[in-house]
Amino acid sequence: MGTRAPAVPFVGVDNAGGAYAAVRHLFDTGRRRIAALHGPRGHTDADGRRDGYRRAVHELGLPDLAETGVFHRDSGYDLAGRLLHREPALDAIFAASDAVAAGAMQALADAGRRVPRAGGCRGTWRSWASTTV
Repeated sequence: MGTRAPAVPFVGVDNAGGAYAAVRHLFDTGRRRIAALHGPRGHTDADGRRDGYRRAVHELGLPDLAETGVFHRDSGYDLAGRLLHREPALDAIFAASDAVAAGAMQALADAGRRVPRAGGCRGTWRSWASTTV
């Protein structure tokens, strides 16, 4: 997944466009300290989402508050905890996957932050993780 073979038809995802739209949505709902929990560098999907996030925060004049990890719940938990310690005023998280978002929401809850009142959290897939939180 995330790679294209020559002359092989496939249906892909606009990772950069989706990340850009997610950050714009968070901004349009009043969020101004939007952090990102990115997937691993060199992964096509993660790189596209990173590009979309960076383009959005740059255009909106927002700081680039990001951490890089892997597409797992534990990674989301650890990265969100690190961000909350470094950026206590953050008010939204864009997560590289729903599993990462699930971990981030647990970290927010453990820190006494209520989603969405004290911070928004947006994943990128509609996977099992998004339905179990």
